[in-house]
This record gives sequence, structure tokens and C-alpha cells, in this order.
Amino acid sequence: MKANNARPAGVTLADVAAAAGVDRSTASRALRGDVRRVSATTIARVRATAQELGYRPDLTAAALRSGQSRMLGVLVPSITDAAMAALFAGIEDEARAAGYLAVVTSTASEDASRQTAVDAFLGRKVDGLIVADSLIDQPLPATGTGGSVPIVAAFRQGPPSHPSVVADEYAGGRAVAEHLAAQGHRDLVVLGDPAAVPTFHTRIQGFRAGIRELLGNSARVDVVPAGLQVNDGYTAMARALGERKSPTAVFAINDYSAIGAAHALQEHGLLPGSGIGLVGYNDDPIAAHLPVPLSSVSIDVRELGRQGARTLIGLIENTAAEPAAITPRLIPRASSATPADNLTRPPVS
Repeated sequence: MKANNARPAGVTLADVAAAAGVDRSTASRALRGDVRRVSATTIARVRATAQELGYRPDLTAAALRSGQSRMLGVLVPSITDAAMAALFAGIEDEARAAGYLAVVTSTASEDASRQTAVDAFLGRKVDGLIVADSLIDQPLPATGTGGSVPIVAAFRQGPPSHPSVVADEYAGGRAVAEHLAAQGHRDLVVLGDPAAVPTFHTRIQGFRAGIRELLGNSARVDVVPAGLQVNDGYTAMARALGERKSPTAVFAINDYSAIGAAHALQEHGLLPGSGIGLVGYNDDPIAAHLPVPLSSVSIDVRELGRQGARTLIGLIENTAAEPAAITPRLIPRASSATPADNLTRPPVS
């Protein structure tokens, strides 16, 4: 015999509230999992009561009544990127705690893909958007007449007209400059594309300013355009080595491109930490476990996600507070541990 999973006729939220000994609004928040305003004990009791009575909330009807879906839309450039996965995990943490559902989609930072995703989110009546795929001079996506759906930029800086929850990328780039300058490096390559992504632009600004302040004209810094994936780092590093004498150190704009760069360096007889210094960014979990552990700049990306969700929910509920920038920190490992004076420099073929 087939089980009947339909909600028993006549069981209402008011019935659940009465049976659990709470008021209707508390029962509603408990069923949404709003741990900010309802204790864990009460949530457990209300949910157990609802299950016992066979109550299932009609979310569509609730959204129509309240004008809120309790959903947040999240736009990321790629859901397979480790930093974006950590960012979304933080968004999900905070959204769940406040009784919201976070939904993510990837856009490859392309205007058409972004607007298609935004239109889909708006069609499902999301209460707000978190945008983590912004490019320099790219406007945030249109959200309909009057821009009634609030938007928060996260991880990547958005335009001044909207709140942005970001790390202090300038400080992160400068930390790399201080580390490599202290190791005695004067001939440096940066792998990244400052023309497109605001995050990268600011990281490279901080790096170049730090090198200029610390070393003046005694240092050479070449920026080589590179994408974010392993193959991008490999291709850009191989191109750089083919165009010039090998540098003493390389700063890659993220850890994936640093891993690709390490492969290209090894093919040219340069071992990170022995034949050259190498630093990445984002401190991906794999960085510490590579054959030569990778020095990298660590950002609490999950906390960025939490801040982004808190900021957006604050806008939705009219309790918004100004987000604070998160300070990155350099994690030195073997890939950049050897001072430049002690590096062995085999000739580049």
C-alpha cells in the first residue's frame, strides 16, 4: 500500500503553534530554522510537533502572502573554483541560520549569462542577490524597475553604489612583496590579468607598490597575463620563460595558476624553493600538500561569505551594517623559503 505524504486536511500553522506552546510567528521562524531569533530547543520542539501532526508549509502561498521567498540568489564565476565553493559555504551558513535558502549559479563572468541567471532568480522571487563574479567597469545586473531587489558584491569589489564584502587585497599583494623582498629577490614575474578582475587588479597594485617602496628602482617586475586555471598558469609561465631570462621569483594570482607555473618552471630546470621562489594566493587546501608546499596568501573566504549573507539579509530586513574588510595573511612554505642569494640558477634552455 502506497504511503500518503499529503498534508492532513485542516492542519495549520496555528495548530502547530498551539500544540508546541508557542505563538504563530515563533512557530513560523522555528520551521524556517531561524536560529537568530528562536532557540535550538524551541526549533526542535516545533519541528517535532509539525512532523507529528503531519504539517507541511505551503512555501508558495507563504511567499505570496508575505512578499518574501526567503531565498537568496548567488552568482559566482565558477562553482568548481575552491574559493567560490568556500564563499558559498559561508553564505549558506549565514542564510540557514537566518531562515533563508541560498541558491547558487555560475556565469563565467559573462554579461549574457549573468542576466539570464538574474532573470531566473527574479522569476523565482528571490529576496536579494549576492554577486561574486564582477569585472572591472562591468555594471551589476539589472534587477527590474527601480532595482527593488537588493544586491551585495562579495569577494570581488562591486561599484560604489552597492555594498561590497571583500578582503583587503592591496594588503595581501603587499605582504607577498614584503616576503619576496626580504628573501632578496629583485627579478620578479607576476602571473595575472589586472585588466579584468578588480580583485586581481588590487592585489597586483599592492604588490607593485610594496616592491617599489621597499626596493625602488633596483627591482624588475613584469606582469604576464594569465587566467585562473592550472593550464593558464602553465602557459603563461612557459611564455614568460621563453621571452626573457628566468626571474628569481614568481607571484601567481591564485594557487591554481601557481601550480601550473610550477610545472612550467620544472620543465625549464627550475624547482620552486631551490631554483626559484613561487607564491600563490587563496591558500587552497592542496597548497600545503604539494610535493613542494606552496607559499600562499590566506583569506578567510568562508567568513567573507558569511559577511556577504549578513549584509544582504540586513538590507532585506532593514538592519544593514557596514561590512568590514578581512585582512589576508601570507603563509610561507617551502616554495619560497630559499633566499635569492642561495638559489641555484641552471641556465634556461
